[in-house]
Amino acid sequence: MDEVQEAGGKQWLMAVFENPTVFSGILHRALKTRPSLICIFGNFKLASLVLMDKLVENGVRIYYSGDLDREGIIMADKLKLRYESKLVLWRYGVEDYRDIVSMVRLKIDF
Repeated sequence: MDEVQEAGGKQWLMAVFENPTVFSGILHRALKTRPSLICIFGNFKLASLVLMDKLVENGVRIYYSGDLDREGIIMADKLKLRYESKLVLWRYGVEDYRDIVSMVRLKIDF
């Protein structure tokens, strides 16, 4: 990764996904428009951070989509602190959460 000099994105934006299932769904829906997409598959790897650093250095705005669980929100917060205004948290609103939360309550017997 030390040899990476520049990185860019189509139309100066890059969509970064934590979740491979979400990434795959977006990829299949966007085949005609061919947007710039990256999947980091869970926790950040050094290569992912170096790539995102290079993108931001070259003026690319990152749209990040991660899981809306505790770990996913912590990861999103770390990225927001790192990239500040160059990173947009995508689909992290209250309505987004309400759309995915299950209304089914599980009973756990011990």
